[in-house]
Amino acid sequence: MAEFKLPNLGEGVDSGEVVGVSVKAGDAVAKGQSLAEVETNKAVMDVTANFDGKITAVNVKPGDKVKPGAVLVTYDPSAGSGQGTVAPPAKAAAPVPGPVKPDDRQAPRPATLAPAPAAPSKPGLRSPPSPEAGPEGPGQGQASPSQLPRGLRPHITGERHHGMSPEQAATKHVVVIGAGPGGYAAAFYAADLGFKVTLVNKETKLGGVCTLRGCIPSKGLLHIAKLVNEAKHAPAWGVSFGEAKVDINQVRAYKDGFVNTLASGVAQVAAARKVTVIQAKAQFKNAGTLSLLAGEEEDGTVSGPKPAVAELAFDYCIIATGSVPAMPGPWKALNDPRIMDSTAALELKDIPKKLLVVGGGYIGLEMACVYAGLGSEITVVEFAPGLLMAADRDLVRPLQARLTKQFKASM
Repeated sequence: MAEFKLPNLGEGVDSGEVVGVSVKAGDAVAKGQSLAEVETNKAVMDVTANFDGKITAVNVKPGDKVKPGAVLVTYDPSAGSGQGTVAPPAKAAAPVPGPVKPDDRQAPRPATLAPAPAAPSKPGLRSPPSPEAGPEGPGQGQASPSQLPRGLRPHITGERHHGMSPEQAATKHVVVIGAGPGGYAAAFYAADLGFKVTLVNKETKLGGVCTLRGCIPSKGLLHIAKLVNEAKHAPAWGVSFGEAKVDINQVRAYKDGFVNTLASGVAQVAAARKVTVIQAKAQFKNAGTLSLLAGEEEDGTVSGPKPAVAELAFDYCIIATGSVPAMPGPWKALNDPRIMDSTAALELKDIPKKLLVVGGGYIGLEMACVYAGLGSEITVVEFAPGLLMAADRDLVRPLQARLTKQFKASM
């Protein structure tokens, strides 16, 4: 009998916890096959066999603490891998060349497809351009762009994208409701294609939820929390910064500063692309007209003057109004400033001594990490059996192990 011992877990890692065992006594194992998973403070490691044989005993179970050199399994190398290894399929014998028959012709390659018979020309219609004849070439005897392999298709914009001449496109009015990442990207692309574009946004600033009160501010604050956490661990590396002192007013000003910079950048790009921006709340009057009301901020307060035009006609309308945070009705009815949604949490009005986060998804955990870094005592409550249920469990386990140390409780 032979023993398989846990190998080195990495530099600076002297122990781990068994989180999964993939084999049992009597199993035939092939070299490279997974035996167990061991979680360390850095990652979850897949421990694989370096042998062929039959397992005679498994010496660990999930939850065991193990160190490099611990015997995980014993095995009988003389038994070979048995059923544990599947022989690779035999390669098919190469066909013997024979005379070419009429039905053995090879299909033409996509880039040299023979063109379909030309349809009778009609006024106002053009043949597909030829990739070799230039952007306005006649396309004689060549495949259309849609027939070519994806990597050989020409980049299509403007006239060849929507079938209109530049003069025709300039007469078509595209209205986009909402100036978040979906809305402003659609508006800029429509402008690039030659359309007349108007971007209607109810708030004063452009950028939407992501820029103003979502992805962007949360990532900036997470960076601050990361610095605080690294400073706590730095003494173990031989560097000491002392206890972190948080000035919440300065942190808030820093967050507002980069948010405003990015929001103004969106406005500058809109101006450069000649996209008309109207601050207004839009309502559909009919299938081709919007009614414009005074703009308002996320909390419903009116923040802009009455629009210069009460109605806005359009040929095409794109709705990109984004999302709003959810708040259970009974909690909302309490009207208590201590009960916050993600938008209110990002306003950083203060640093609570204790904070309960309801929801272990990515937004809840981002807020939990931010406030933990700023000094709050965090408890996370999640209805589902684990955190970040949409994510790969192999990624969540090491994160949850770290957050367990950082938070007071996670349940």
